[in-house]
Amino acid sequence: MEFIYYDLIFLFAFVLFVIIFLYRKRKNLERQGAIYLYKTKLGIKFIDRFAEKREKALHIIKYFSISMGYLLMAGILFLIGYSTYSYITKFQELISLNLDKTPPVMLLLPYFPKIFGVQSFFPEFYFTYFIVSILVVAVVHEFSHGIYARLYNLKIKSTGFAFLGPIIGAFVEPDEAKMKKVSNTGQRAILSAGVFANIITAILAFVILLGLFYLTFVPSGAVFSNYIPGIVNSSKINMIDGINVGNFTRLQMIDIIDKNNFTTTLQIKVDGETRDLIQVNAKNQTFFIQASELKKQLEKDIGFVLLYEDYPAIRAGLKGVIIQIDNKKIKTHEELANTLDDYSVGDEIKIKTVFNNETQDYTIKLKDDGTGRSVIGVTSYNIQIYKDANGKLMISYSADSDSKNVLDFLIFFKKPFTYYGTQNEFLVFIYYLVYWVFLINLMVGFFNMLPFSILDGGRFFYLTVLAITKKEKVSNIIYKTVGMLILLMFLVMIFIWLFRFF
Repeated sequence: MEFIYYDLIFLFAFVLFVIIFLYRKRKNLERQGAIYLYKTKLGIKFIDRFAEKREKALHIIKYFSISMGYLLMAGILFLIGYSTYSYITKFQELISLNLDKTPPVMLLLPYFPKIFGVQSFFPEFYFTYFIVSILVVAVVHEFSHGIYARLYNLKIKSTGFAFLGPIIGAFVEPDEAKMKKVSNTGQRAILSAGVFANIITAILAFVILLGLFYLTFVPSGAVFSNYIPGIVNSSKINMIDGINVGNFTRLQMIDIIDKNNFTTTLQIKVDGETRDLIQVNAKNQTFFIQASELKKQLEKDIGFVLLYEDYPAIRAGLKGVIIQIDNKKIKTHEELANTLDDYSVGDEIKIKTVFNNETQDYTIKLKDDGTGRSVIGVTSYNIQIYKDANGKLMISYSADSDSKNVLDFLIFFKKPFTYYGTQNEFLVFIYYLVYWVFLINLMVGFFNMLPFSILDGGRFFYLTVLAITKKEKVSNIIYKTVGMLILLMFLVMIFIWLFRFF
């Protein structure tokens, strides 16, 4: 049984537990909108002792915490500003990279990569990962607020759990009325303590992640995701599936494609998708392309098209992860490149791959890539061509991610274009759990310092402006103006993203 079934069973059991718990403890619950708070005294003694015993260290750390707050605030403002700029000026480039399909704002929900179609960026996000990660983030964040509140002699009225349906979080409730009497620096220390703790937790999780990676995964083959394409001037196409089009215009070629049932020259699989290719001749060379894809590129009218080069890999229909060449085991993409360098153009080699858990065997003859180098004709990059706003031809390269097996996202120690086998399924589960603890702590650290009213960064920013201007009225105006600008940037990105559907 796949883990998702266990996860859904856990989700059902957890929701049932929360319903029963809230019903039995209904007299102790406090409702705030859609959120139910279950208040306790759990952890208050720990917060008091910790703040008392480490008072000197905490006063030193607060300067690092406040500085971290400013770095995170600058970072999130830059990211939102740059994202807005990209949506306004580079949306065509985002479309070419398929990034236009990713919504600018996503809710952190279980299975959100599938819900929002971003599986290529993130691994699976099971409910189990969600609930554990959120609890770690919330406890670390809120208890750090509480410790610094006690450092400035603020009484902790209660701690407890917050429930929003099956979503659970933690909270620490200091005396808010007295907090406004704390010094400006003290308030900023309290506000930044939560995100500082989240970043420290993220760093520790990343270190653990690094160790787990080498325990969990082992290089097991070279990954390729496509066959090598060539950029061809569309006016140089002289034959499509045996039909002479040397004197045809672009529109006449589109008409030919519409009116003909072409003969499949090659049938290949790319990313699990079967593609029927036809033969195209241009510049005295042979290329291959799907008829529908050729029509789509001609309709863009940029003067150039991408066609598959006539290399041995596409002729043989090579697919899967390359694990062996002749008698040499291939574990990484680097080993694949080095092994091919030992052969000459025209040499015949035997290649073994794994595709859909089955071994495939191929015999191919190496070909010259035009520089005297022997190649089989595969690549791990997706190439897109388009014209920018000034009509200049642009070429973009994007690497396919195998993040469903091993993290590419934010993990620099993974060898590129290399397939990793797993040592132990339980270690895989723990590895991705730690990954989400790392990533969510990191995201909360950045996002929570956004100078917006409902976040810690809002009050933190206001206090900073107040410390500079010494005037509450001016500080309020600047604070509200910045909040409106941030909201406007989000609305601009959402509007442009939604516009793509029309």
